[in-house]
Amino acid sequence: MAGPLWLWIAAAVASAVLPALIFVVLYAWQQPHGGMVGDLAARLSPREAAAAKAASDARRARVAARAAQWPTCSVGGVLVPFELVERIIGLVDDDIARWCAAAVCRCWREASRGSVAPIGSRRALGARGSRSLAALLRAREAVGLELRGPARALGGEALRALLVGSLRPPLLTRALLSGAAGVCEDALAPRDEYDDGDDGGDDGGGAATEMDGMAAQPLEVVDASFTAFGDGCVRALLLPAGGALRELRLAHCAALSEHGLGELAHGCRGLEVLELRFCRGLVACVHLEPLLSNCARTLRELDLSGLPVGDEHVRRMATVARALRCVRLFGCARVGAGAAGGLLALPELAELDLGNCALLAPPAASRGAAAAALAAERAAELLARVAPAGAGAGAGAGAPCALVSLGLFRVATDELLGALALAPALAAGLRVLDVRGCARLSGATVEKLGALRALRVLELQASGLAAHHDALAAALPRCELRVGRARAARRDC
Repeated sequence: MAGPLWLWIAAAVASAVLPALIFVVLYAWQQPHGGMVGDLAARLSPREAAAAKAASDARRARVAARAAQWPTCSVGGVLVPFELVERIIGLVDDDIARWCAAAVCRCWREASRGSVAPIGSRRALGARGSRSLAALLRAREAVGLELRGPARALGGEALRALLVGSLRPPLLTRALLSGAAGVCEDALAPRDEYDDGDDGGDDGGGAATEMDGMAAQPLEVVDASFTAFGDGCVRALLLPAGGALRELRLAHCAALSEHGLGELAHGCRGLEVLELRFCRGLVACVHLEPLLSNCARTLRELDLSGLPVGDEHVRRMATVARALRCVRLFGCARVGAGAAGGLLALPELAELDLGNCALLAPPAASRGAAAAALAAERAAELLARVAPAGAGAGAGAGAPCALVSLGLFRVATDELLGALALAPALAAGLRVLDVRGCARLSGATVEKLGALRALRVLELQASGLAAHHDALAAALPRCELRVGRARAARRDC
């Protein structure tokens, strides 16, 4: 009986102590955000104050309705008012912590449902909350600002003040703003000073000026993908960074035009990562060559997927940017096999994506011997710079290849994969191969793929090789064959 008795005692202690511990953690969690409420409430306009009062009245009505059903809540065996529990949970700004609180009991679940994020919390921040957020960033000496989930609705005025205005934290060097609604040309346009309409008092303003003696650091990393980032944002946010800017990601920024790309080419000369995929405003990429020339020594990763780049751009890339390690040209319909093959000669290139480049494969309407001859010709052009099987070390033997990942979505043919297997410079290091959507591939290629001994991942969805899974598994025993449900080649194509 001793064993079961101790178990009963331990269970009783745990049931009494665990809710109390969770309550204490939730109460401590709200402390960093509680001081922001009073600071922001003093700066509300009459219209905002009326909206805040209406939200507060609605919250009190919900609390009263629930309090009638649950006058008190049990916290570690102690009965406390339901309104107090709901207010503490309402101050929690993290969804995971709120879900944990809702899992304690039914009463806590109802308190979690009825709670409303207070004015001044990061979830409720608008244009008037920029000073409070700036104070929080400065207090923590933050070096980066990342907007996630509901925080992506942060207003343009607040973003402008935090990034290019007087409230910018001096140590801020990383701005991850992907999907932020406030990123637009009008919001980030530079102004002489920031005026948020307050009376200039020092209630909370001290946090915004306590580190003014330190010069603001230039931005080094900017991610404004899926936003309205335009030419004005280049002038306001990127050009002041100059050579300090190392990483720039602007995927799906339709507002960026050729003029903005030209300013970027002449103002940012130390880029290591540049992502411009599917920027529909770049209709000719006339300033791409100057950009490559100015960043030739530093550029490591380049993503031009979906842009109207042609053979001349790719040849310039292979000639000038010799330090490239990752190149993505997915959907670049004007890139031919000969120009793309020049990239394989880059000494440090590890990842190359040529998916959906229509000129690398025979036209869909071609069939029979003509299609096979054209496929063999283009495969030879693509791999002309890579050493073939049996080549010596003399002239014309081809260049060594460091390629690890190769994307051939919808463009791989039997002739191309056979040529890959006959190029030992590629076969020795290639670990990831993507042939999704290549319906023309046949079982005759399976035996040739066995020469790719280093291959570890082979993407086969919706390809002709998917029907030969068993034969591929025998030929490539150490390779993961992905033949599951076909997914889109890229989430943005």
